[in-house]
Amino acid sequence: MSIKCPPFDRRKRFSRRRDCEVCGKFRRGYMEGAKQLGAQFEFGTQCLGFSMEERGASNRVTDVRTSKEAYRIGSVVNAAGAWAAVVGRMAGIALPITPAKRQVAVSYPTNLLPEDMPMTIFTEDSFHFRAREGRVLLLLPVDYRTRDPFDTTFEEWWIEKVMARAKECVPKFASLAIDRANCVAGLYEMSPDRHQLLGKAPGFENFYLANGSSGHGVMHSPSLGQLLAEEILDGRTTSLDTTSLRPSRLAEGKPNPVMEFL
Repeated sequence: MSIKCPPFDRRKRFSRRRDCEVCGKFRRGYMEGAKQLGAQFEFGTQCLGFSMEERGASNRVTDVRTSKEAYRIGSVVNAAGAWAAVVGRMAGIALPITPAKRQVAVSYPTNLLPEDMPMTIFTEDSFHFRAREGRVLLLLPVDYRTRDPFDTTFEEWWIEKVMARAKECVPKFASLAIDRANCVAGLYEMSPDRHQLLGKAPGFENFYLANGSSGHGVMHSPSLGQLLAEEILDGRTTSLDTTSLRPSRLAEGKPNPVMEFL
């Protein structure tokens, strides 16, 4: 296999700047690199389903049907994030991936924290904060009130809750003012053991899974992309042993140890 991850500047790879700051540039860099190798991207296009043919005990996906047209394919990768289970069902695959809402409270510009302050997590309840471009970001996982698991409406009642915890952990945050217009909500993709499902879907020749990063997707994405590319092109991963991430492990009753941080 000749495709490798783009080279990293070690000073940047291990700098104190957090993933949330660079993920946009990171994504664009990979997209531009992929385009140079001939990849095409379709935006605003909905996946509607798959056409398959049976090959003995396994299935092979032949086409992907979308809201624009059908595409003849060699392999399919389900990397649909919080919607992974929805896409899986289109192929008859039951994926134990669920969306988990997370919110970020963003402060007004402040000098309360130095810009090189590392992301700090309080492991007892996963409250964490970080500095970004002169602002403080506060995060605290809770049970949100929405009934729609895919809802990303920001719930303002939560600000009072996260601020109470912030002041308890860092007393100087008592003077922190929250810029409500810039607060956001989004979705994590959670697997039961909080580890990625990576590899070929059981019962399929060419349907691959990259789902369930459980809050660590940006950090792990270069390695996950590399490993999955190896499996698709070479039939196995060569950089690392990914047995512990095999999609079948949960059905086998062999989940990985669960570590909850985010």
